[in-house]
Amino acid sequence: MPPRRPRTVQSKPEISRKELLSFIAVCPCVPDWKAHHYGAARGFDQYDFVTALNHKCHDCFIQLERCWWDDDKSHEFEFQNFNGFTTAAQELTPPGTLTPQDIDEAAATLRPIWLQNSRQNANEECSVDIQAKLMRAAIAFVKDGALPDFSSVASDDEAWHIWARNATKLIRSLFNDSHWSAFAACLPALIVPFLLEQLDKELTLTGIERCSAKLRTYICEHVPQAARQGLQERFVFWQDFMSQGQPKTILAQLTPGSFYHSIVSAIESISENREPQEAADIMTRALKTLGSKRSFEHWFYDWIYGIALYRDRRRPESKKKLARFADSQKLRQNAMRSPLWIMSASAGSLDIDYNELSDLRHELVADGHVDNDKLLDRPNRKNFLVFMLTAHHFGQFPFSHYDISARDKTILRHNKLLALEVANELEQKAEVEELKALTGLNPLLPPFTVRAEWEKVLDRLFEVQEQKAAAKPEKRSASEVRILYQLEMNPFELTLKLQKRRSNGWTKGTDITYNAFHNGVKGMTEQDRSVADCLRHPIGYAHPWGVNAEAAILALVGSPNVVDAKTGESIEIEQIPLQIVVKPTLKKGWIFDCNLEPDFDLRYQRISYYRPEPGRIVVIAPTSEELNLLRETQDVEFPTSAKERLTNYLESLSRSTPVLSSLVKNAKSLTKKAGDSRITFRIQPTDDNASYTVSAFVRPVSEIKLTCEPGKGLDSIAAGTGDKTVQVARDLRAETSNFDTLIEALADFEQNRENQYAWQLSMLECLRFLEVLHEHADRNIIEWPQGVQFTVSKSQLRPENLELSVMSIGNWLSLEGKLRLDAKTYISVGELLEKLRQSQSNFIRLSDKEYVALTASFKKQIEQLDSFASQDRKGNVRVSVFNAGLIENLKKEGIHVEADQSFNETIERIKAADRLTPVVPSGLRAELRSYQVEGFEWLSRLSSWGAGALLADDMGLGKTLQTIALLLARANLGPALVVMPAAVLYNWASELKRFAPSLNVKIFNTTDRRKIVKNASANDVVLSTYGVMSSEIEQLKTRQWTTLVLDEAHAIKNRETKMSKAALQLQSSARVLLTGTPLQNHLSEIWNLFELANPGLLGSFTDFSERFIVPIEKNQNRDQQRLLKRLISPFILRRTKAEVLDELPEKTEITLRVTLSKEERALYERLRERASEQLEAGVINPIEALAELTKLRQAACHPALIDKSIKIESSKTSAFLELAKDLIEGRHRALVFSQFTSHLALIRAKLDELGIQYLYLDGSTPAGQRQKLVDAFQQGDMPLFLISLKAGGTGLNLTAADYVIHLDPWWNPAIEDQASDRSYRIGQDNPVTIYRLIAEDTIEEKILRLHATKKSLADALLEGSNMSNRLSKDEILKLLSAA
Repeated sequence: MPPRRPRTVQSKPEISRKELLSFIAVCPCVPDWKAHHYGAARGFDQYDFVTALNHKCHDCFIQLERCWWDDDKSHEFEFQNFNGFTTAAQELTPPGTLTPQDIDEAAATLRPIWLQNSRQNANEECSVDIQAKLMRAAIAFVKDGALPDFSSVASDDEAWHIWARNATKLIRSLFNDSHWSAFAACLPALIVPFLLEQLDKELTLTGIERCSAKLRTYICEHVPQAARQGLQERFVFWQDFMSQGQPKTILAQLTPGSFYHSIVSAIESISENREPQEAADIMTRALKTLGSKRSFEHWFYDWIYGIALYRDRRRPESKKKLARFADSQKLRQNAMRSPLWIMSASAGSLDIDYNELSDLRHELVADGHVDNDKLLDRPNRKNFLVFMLTAHHFGQFPFSHYDISARDKTILRHNKLLALEVANELEQKAEVEELKALTGLNPLLPPFTVRAEWEKVLDRLFEVQEQKAAAKPEKRSASEVRILYQLEMNPFELTLKLQKRRSNGWTKGTDITYNAFHNGVKGMTEQDRSVADCLRHPIGYAHPWGVNAEAAILALVGSPNVVDAKTGESIEIEQIPLQIVVKPTLKKGWIFDCNLEPDFDLRYQRISYYRPEPGRIVVIAPTSEELNLLRETQDVEFPTSAKERLTNYLESLSRSTPVLSSLVKNAKSLTKKAGDSRITFRIQPTDDNASYTVSAFVRPVSEIKLTCEPGKGLDSIAAGTGDKTVQVARDLRAETSNFDTLIEALADFEQNRENQYAWQLSMLECLRFLEVLHEHADRNIIEWPQGVQFTVSKSQLRPENLELSVMSIGNWLSLEGKLRLDAKTYISVGELLEKLRQSQSNFIRLSDKEYVALTASFKKQIEQLDSFASQDRKGNVRVSVFNAGLIENLKKEGIHVEADQSFNETIERIKAADRLTPVVPSGLRAELRSYQVEGFEWLSRLSSWGAGALLADDMGLGKTLQTIALLLARANLGPALVVMPAAVLYNWASELKRFAPSLNVKIFNTTDRRKIVKNASANDVVLSTYGVMSSEIEQLKTRQWTTLVLDEAHAIKNRETKMSKAALQLQSSARVLLTGTPLQNHLSEIWNLFELANPGLLGSFTDFSERFIVPIEKNQNRDQQRLLKRLISPFILRRTKAEVLDELPEKTEITLRVTLSKEERALYERLRERASEQLEAGVINPIEALAELTKLRQAACHPALIDKSIKIESSKTSAFLELAKDLIEGRHRALVFSQFTSHLALIRAKLDELGIQYLYLDGSTPAGQRQKLVDAFQQGDMPLFLISLKAGGTGLNLTAADYVIHLDPWWNPAIEDQASDRSYRIGQDNPVTIYRLIAEDTIEEKILRLHATKKSLADALLEGSNMSNRLSKDEILKLLSAA
């Protein structure tokens, strides 16, 4: 065997299958050896070819093995394999017997085996042919020296591409060998891109580029001209410069201004220790040639860039770049580029987490065995070397933690620049000098001294401290639109509304989506845009928008458009500065503290915010420098030796951040100033503005929002105020004295005290609180949130401060006057009333910032005046003439009143009426009971001075008789008009003839209506129904009636009806309204009745709604309820039977509960559940739900009321029939009422079926027929009288019945009581029993409970009735509930 050629290339730690040519193989007779060394999955490799070629079994393999494996090396490059193969092939084969045909046969044998084993695609099958071709050419070259001819190979030959991709190392080995270089130069040019790719990999992995001169020449000759120069410079830099150094020689070979020329120039500048700025600027220019903005994103260039910037770290430009690199998460998490981060962090004296560095070191060590296509993405040994020597140089890891391996030595043998840095770091002086002489360079890493931790902290703090410019507030101009922010804190949620300006304020607003807001909405201010920038997609654009809570809160500081999402009340977001507190320790050192929340996380949070009061959010937003300061000083104790430097730093820091520390006493450059010792009281309204939270603190420096507890804390503060920094000395004793004095003065508010420095006050208490503070103005300051402030500066106002003048205009009294505030200041009576309406206490607001107090009695008087006064748009005040007596009362209580003659005459008439003793007319054919005499006298006195009266006696107490007495007493004054429902028309005619036969009764329903009106005179009483009155109002209003009587006046309770509007047009000098239920459902009914009786008494309906309806019905305001009662009580008279009739028999009320059958229950539950579900889901509204309630009431009565086809017997009908049979057997007589005429029809059918006799009356029964039915029942013996509730509830006298049965409950029990009183009234001699049939566990039981819990207004104003009509959605759902 000929001697092997000397090996000229050092092997790599591992050679993968793809990197080896398929030229050599092992003998198939030793498969175990092959499996042991390469593994079953390795598939086809270079040994297989010789296996197919040779037939000498194991001896062949042993002999070949000696040719290409080195005894002391694990693997060799392909070149040795290739050269050894050709040599071994010559020895193993008799001369001349290894022919090209042998190669072809081997290829044919190998191809299917290789394809099967390797599972390659069809294109790579051609690779076998290329290998066979190269083997033939190689054998020919070894034997005869014949060079191959590959000139015919096309540049896009796929088979050659496959071979070249896997054969780059072999090709480089051929070029590096003097014997084979000529053979290699004949290879086709298409191999060049693959060679360059391989060189890039080697450069990335090792930091060096090993390429022979012949290979460099070959590559440069076969690349495009435009790329040739750059490729040549690359070879010069990475092969020549990195392995030899000598920058001057290298620079001569490079083009000035080129990228590589700049890198070498910067290295030379650093090596020769020139001005730091020079190398930094050179690297910046090099960066620009790449089009990059921040870094090179290459381990070596970034390393040199970091060294250059660190040397130039004092310059602001370089300092800024280093700070950016130090904050870069991308750098600190990239093991290959982490040296740049280490240098940047060291330049800023930042702490470097040891654990974080350990993780990076572990990543660099774990460079393991990976495929070549993944090596570019993994750190490796040369990165590890750079990382370790950088970390060691800057005091992080000693090199003793790391042993340089053989692979490291290989890298250092070829990369002299790294070798020089490593030797210098290990303090190998001899080797350093040798490398310096070899390379012409000095070590590049700059000097660095490891310092104590507190020194590093102060270094960093001094470097980041800068003067902060005061932020200029945004200038706001009047806008027609604005963004309203509805804020919810837990959890944080921000709802956006676009509001428009109207004459009466802002609209409710329309919702704005986050997407629309982020894209921009018309009318947005700069602050709005800042808020929009806080919106983000939390995961990605396919997910919903979110909002960065911290950023949004900060962006909303100072905005007037933030409200509480739940209450709608305004929220002030206030920013206060970070306060740095430097406190002494027990060891006589100092530590840093601040005013952030205790749980503030310096790692993740950027701002701190909290809500001390409902209407206020306090924000502390430390700057990045302040956060860095807090991180730096956390857990760091500064020793006594740091005092001077620490004081200097605090002095510098105080220009931008308030500092509390005894150290600032020693600051020489700060202006001295005494602190403000007065106590500041901050007043903050709660969400509903009904109360106020008052907080006490000291603000030593008025120019900044720094607060301290009175008399506590450090006594020295340094802070920037405007263009200067001051050192403020607090007087802790003076603060304590001021606070104690004020607390003593505020002793009356001790029960309102929530803690040592806070009070919770009502509006009135707050005003009194301010009065006390006003008395000690030299000891306190009052501070208000944005847009809220008031003062109390005038003495209390009393009745004598008010002067009124009264002028009569028809039925109205015009009021003018003024309220004297002081010797020079007045407000009109109209302004006084308006301000009083807006007040909730004894204080009225004079202006936005000033209040004045009224005495309690004076306020009450003005409230009474306001209750019956009305104002027009110009502010003019007027009251009804019927309130003249109330005006006179004001005069008696001390208010100066000047009145005209007409007013005085009215007062005289009222006084005369009070003195009047009316006499019951002798022509009255009845003896009045005592209470009826009182009623007649009351009606007569009111009529005598022209006032209207509302007689509201209980049903059956003789309202008609009392009124007939009045008509008789006034008969000689002129004609009277009586209007009533059609049902009682003939009853009135009968009663008049019976009790006042001297009066002429004329029924207006006849045909000659015009004549009746025209000829009506004294002693005439015209009777009309409401329907006829409405249709004939044009005739009726032409007469002035002496007395107008409206019977069952609740029939015209609705002011919007035609009948009500017609009644208002009737002219009369005396008006009497009769009703047993003046208030059935709503308070508006009272207004309409009194507008008919005494126009203007209760003001306009709008005023009445604001003063009484809303406060009483919605807010249950008892004071307004009592005030309304006082206003109407002179004109309304109501007595109940229990009050005046001792002779009435006993009345018993019984609730008879009926249990539904299973079938009835099932039907009822289906209806209930459906209605409940539809209402909750919004399918039906509350109005439609009332119809469903009606169905439930009907189902509780009889299933046939729901659907006539349902054949289910009614349990309630059965119960009624049993009760009716018992009553008839006992010879009792009963009135039977139901709201549903359809229910009565079913009852009638059953009675007919059983042969039980009855009478029947409903709304369709003619008026004449009604009286006949009543007379038949009263005078006969008919056992039952079936009556619809509404038709028979009024105007009927049915005392022949001693039992009343209500088949179903009505919402308003007053209507039921009216119906029951048809029997229980004057003339009833027998005890009366009232039955109510109620279906168990149904809506009927809930209606009864509703009666008990929801009292009507009549109960308070008139002593008796219940409200049952106006139901809310929640009340309806309760009625529909199962329980």
